[in-house]
Amino acid sequence: ERGSPGQIVNIKAAAAMMIENLANREDYFTADLAFHAHIAEASSNEVMQSVMQGISDLMLESRRQTMRIPGSAQRASHFHMLIALAIEQRNPALARDTMKLHLKDVREDLQRVKESPKANDRSKE
Repeated sequence: ERGSPGQIVNIKAAAAMMIENLANREDYFTADLAFHAHIAEASSNEVMQSVMQGISDLMLESRRQTMRIPGSAQRASHFHMLIALAIEQRNPALARDTMKLHLKDVREDLQRVKESPKANDRSKE
């Protein structure tokens, strides 16, 4: 809602780069983190920016876990684009609702990872 046109371009570009990187089977983590960083910057909320910087390592670990779930990264990249489009349209309610759906999807994927046989085998080591 507060983001400048340039900041919104950066958000959308990061979302597009994540989709492109996935399609080309390239590393998408940088674009993923950039997407979140650009949103934090556009929020003009120093606390949010600080929190995002502080949890970037946790976000990377989450991605490493969920990338074992087929389609997880692709769904995340498409959620990111939908969120970017809602921000571009200056529709905070749509952006918020889409982000909630995205977070629910990530939680479900993390639960699948936790329940997978490989995860259970590692916990016994």
